[in-house]
Amino acid sequence: MIKAKVTYDRAAYTALMKFRAVKSKTDAFIVGITTLVLLVAFIISIGTVNQLVFFLALILMLAIDTMIAYSYFLKPIIRLRKFNDENPIVNTFVFTEDKIQVTSNTKSKNNSSSYEYKMIFKACENKKAFYLFLNKNSALIITKSEITEGNEAYLRAFLTKKIPVKRNKLLINK
Repeated sequence: MIKAKVTYDRAAYTALMKFRAVKSKTDAFIVGITTLVLLVAFIISIGTVNQLVFFLALILMLAIDTMIAYSYFLKPIIRLRKFNDENPIVNTFVFTEDKIQVTSNTKSKNNSSSYEYKMIFKACENKKAFYLFLNKNSALIITKSEITEGNEAYLRAFLTKKIPVKRNKLLINK
């Protein structure tokens, strides 16, 4: 069994934003190209296609672009601004053979969750932490210096065994 007791503060959240599963430059490129294609198509189609139908399609695509931009760029910034430095989140991770048990403690409430290893979308690491992504924007961050039972080499070997190679970037992103 491996255990870690990790305190999430503003610095940990900022590190996660820098190490996201989907890079912001790629997202910005997709949003920009989509918007550009729509505008060019709108200009070319003036007078050839029913303007009302095309205008409604343009509004719909711009709304989709706005939602993408909000979820990838603005939402993380809003979360960071709301982060309370005086009340950090303390998570205790217990890695068992079949799941990861996470207990979260704050001044206001305590939560407990468990995640099967097949739920891990992507696993990465850098010099300071392991990042176990549950989706493109949500990750469990296990700071290497805060592993209380076991060590980083044992955790890396354990996760490499539990997470399929296709989603496991632990040895690549060192």
